[in-house]
Amino acid sequence: MAGNDAPTAGNFLASVVEGVQRSTLSYVTVAVVLAFAIFIHRFSSPEMDTHEPPPMKPKIPIVGHLVGMIRHQSRYFKTLENRNMAVATLPILNGKLYGIWEPTLIQSVYRNRLLSFEPFAVEFAQREIGFSNAMLKVIQETTLLPEFFDCIHKSMTADNLRQMNANALTYVSDALDGVCNGSETFEATNFFVWVRDLMTMATTEALYGPGNPLRNSASLMEDTWAFEADLPLLMLGVAPSITARKCYYARQRLQAALGEYYGNNREHHEDASQIVRSRAAVLRRHGISGKEVGMFEIALLHVATANTIPTLFWFMMQVFSRPELVHQLRKEVLPVAQRGSNDDVTIDIGTINERCPLLVSCYREAIRLSNQGLGNRKVLEDTTITDGKGQSYLLKKGCNVQVSAQVLHRLENSWGPDSASFKADRFVVRSGKEHAESEKMKRAAFIPFGGVKHLCPGRNFAFAENLGLVASLLAGFEVSPLDQSMKETERIPNSAACPMTGAVVKPVNNGEGYGIRIRRRKGWESVKWRSFSPKYGPLSQAFRPAGFGIGTHAPAPARAFRLSAKLRGDIDDAKAKKASQHDMHKEEDKEEDKEEDKEKLERDELIALRKQDERPWHRAGNELDQRESSKDPTNGDKTRGRLLTTPTRLLKLILPLPFHAEQSRITQKPKNEDEREDIAPLALLVHPQQPLSYLERLLQAEIPPIDDGRRERIPKIYFRAEADHKETKPDKRASQKQEGNVASYSGLGHEGPKKDGDDTNWVRWSSSTEVGDFIRDAARGREFSIGIEGYDQELRVAVPSFNDRTYYMRIRLRRMSRRVEELAKIKQECDYLAHRGAHRLAQGGFALLAGWWGVVYYVTFHTDFGWDLVEPVTYLAGLSTIMGGYLWFLYISKDLSYKAALNITVSKRQQALYQERGFDPATWEALVQEANSLRREIRFVATEYDVDWDETRDLGGEEVQEVLDKEKKGSRRRQDDDEDDAEEAERVEHKRKDDKKGSKESGEK
Repeated sequence: MAGNDAPTAGNFLASVVEGVQRSTLSYVTVAVVLAFAIFIHRFSSPEMDTHEPPPMKPKIPIVGHLVGMIRHQSRYFKTLENRNMAVATLPILNGKLYGIWEPTLIQSVYRNRLLSFEPFAVEFAQREIGFSNAMLKVIQETTLLPEFFDCIHKSMTADNLRQMNANALTYVSDALDGVCNGSETFEATNFFVWVRDLMTMATTEALYGPGNPLRNSASLMEDTWAFEADLPLLMLGVAPSITARKCYYARQRLQAALGEYYGNNREHHEDASQIVRSRAAVLRRHGISGKEVGMFEIALLHVATANTIPTLFWFMMQVFSRPELVHQLRKEVLPVAQRGSNDDVTIDIGTINERCPLLVSCYREAIRLSNQGLGNRKVLEDTTITDGKGQSYLLKKGCNVQVSAQVLHRLENSWGPDSASFKADRFVVRSGKEHAESEKMKRAAFIPFGGVKHLCPGRNFAFAENLGLVASLLAGFEVSPLDQSMKETERIPNSAACPMTGAVVKPVNNGEGYGIRIRRRKGWESVKWRSFSPKYGPLSQAFRPAGFGIGTHAPAPARAFRLSAKLRGDIDDAKAKKASQHDMHKEEDKEEDKEEDKEKLERDELIALRKQDERPWHRAGNELDQRESSKDPTNGDKTRGRLLTTPTRLLKLILPLPFHAEQSRITQKPKNEDEREDIAPLALLVHPQQPLSYLERLLQAEIPPIDDGRRERIPKIYFRAEADHKETKPDKRASQKQEGNVASYSGLGHEGPKKDGDDTNWVRWSSSTEVGDFIRDAARGREFSIGIEGYDQELRVAVPSFNDRTYYMRIRLRRMSRRVEELAKIKQECDYLAHRGAHRLAQGGFALLAGWWGVVYYVTFHTDFGWDLVEPVTYLAGLSTIMGGYLWFLYISKDLSYKAALNITVSKRQQALYQERGFDPATWEALVQEANSLRREIRFVATEYDVDWDETRDLGGEEVQEVLDKEKKGSRRRQDDDEDDAEEAERVEHKRKDDKKGSKESGEK
């Protein structure tokens, strides 16, 4: 029995040991995984401020929101709405963005000037268009972008809209004439494709005129929509020729066709639209060739078709799938369709907005349901937004703000419990106080075309196109949607997901299985659709649907023409905008007018301040105010001379010389007072380092000679300045501060206290004295005098003070300091992020070493391998690490130190961040160097005048001063290091030559 028990006990102990070892391995594995998860979470979570919107945690940590956006596209924000938060912070990897679902907060966002779409414009355009880095440099470093936005806005005036819509609707009328003749029936198996092709051609004909690149190429039509379909893949920028092959090559073919169009200057045809001509002209002015213009202008083709045409499809489906609604709308449209004696039909688009309210309401309702775009804004500076209850939220600089039109367009609080369904008369304005609040809520939650800051200038063109086609079909045709078996149906196709690059949804599978049947109505078989005439008023009024975008700002308008808020302030365009909104709701009219007046007031104020900075003689106010605030030291006294500073280092001397051009002798008197008054003062430019003798010769060249009885000669010139050598009562305080034989300087010049004539003492200065030294000494008094031999009166000249001498330098310094402050914030932020990334990399290295230590410990003491196996492995691993690090330091040619490795890591991250944020280190260094140079010059003048200069005031704060001082010290340190490196290199080179020479001599011996 004993012999059988021993093995049993041994097996039991072995099982226990094995179990302990397995549990230890499990515990270590779990601990390592947990530590790694904590590490990732700690260093991937974005920093949050307590005043920011509350965070909305994703279901999948760290990447949950990113995965949701990729999967659901624009609909992802609709799924987040169920969490019942008005605004939230969405953490994504190490960053964050703000999502907003509440209408009043969205209004606050889009009215805020520190939230802008423009930072996205260039990045989006570069990926969409694929232009070169050279063109990107032109866009970033010139005024191309603001000029581009400006020309877009000015091109969409009433007259230009009239021409575009006439061309588009003429094409539509010709197409309708050919749809079906007499009693024939026209059928298309795909409703969406038929509308798409028809309106694409109408739009491009209106834009490009007879040279329309799509006119004779059906393949380019397909390329236009192939490019639009796969644009989200192209925007990723990951091997686009593979991942977005159709879109990539469709873009190439479209850009080639447009390049040929612009390369042959076909946009100059009289029937080409003004917007095409203006945009091309702006690009050409900045050195962009015709081919490159075609590459750039694929964006115009895209924004003109991508959203307007799908909106028209849903508009037609919602209308023509409801026979009762068609009957009601036809009653509205028939009075607008004017039928002539020869069966020509003209539809007056100009009166549709007023005479067909139900039709316009259907159009807006179709827009509400189909527009599901996302709006993006970049936070330019830390700012706050406030909701209707007074709750404020902090938005941090550099973060993105996104709002979803789909969410707003289906809010039950604004649209009612049937917000998800089509209601034809939802936008028919109802009078009465009981409906006022409801109408206001609807307008606040309707954001397809934009609002005050980004109101789409192409909305009127889209309105005319879509309403013109539908009105003509209602008046003269019977239109029936068909199902897959070509039978009439009232079912609406399902919509596909709206990509984040678009604004309007499209039908699933491009509407396959839904056709259309069109036949002429009885009595309308022989009519000809000749034109669509806007007889009543300009198109900007007729095509402006009342209430579009009032009180809100659209993140993604149906026609994505974008407009800079700075350019909207142009006076003529503001007047056109007011005219285009005459039929809006009165309450919202007042609100928008108030906003425009505020913008105009701020713009005028900025212009006035800029003029004061750049042109001190251009001041606001009456004549007295101008004299007091100008840099004229005489305050307008025409009998005294003036010494003025200029933006350069030259001094401008203006003297009221009493000699006219025809005067032959210095003693000759003017014939009358009028002749004396007609004498213009003399202006001279002198450099502070030129001697007074140079100024003397300049004056002598302008003065008539003097006759001393024997001969004519040039009169002598004397320069006198105020002196303080007159005996005065001793002042104990003065004697304590300065010695008796040391001249005192006030630096006040003409700003100093006025003295009586008896108290003024004068001293004559040698003509070899430099002008600058003379002016500096004369600044102790209020003026100096110029005496002319033979002329019994002296010319008094007001002396510039320290403020006058440094006026332009201080103005330039203030302007530079503002720029330095802006760039310093970007630089500090980039440096902080770069250093933080480097430290995290170092911490990650420590975590890796700690993990390696744990593995070595476990394998050594808790497995059967033991130290015999671990020792050579750890030795080889450590040696390999040392060798790899040594080779890396040899590769980077730096000293073997942690500081060198950290600097390399930081510098690479810094350069990447600088490029991402648009920070140019060369520009920064030049700006700092110039600012420090100006500071040095102003200090030099202050030393000359013996005054204390308040440097902090002109720099705009101690922060800028600290930045400039820090950069100055860093520049000196880098210069010293460069000099040391140069000396060391020179020493090594001399030593090498000496060694080579010594070895050669020893060899000869």
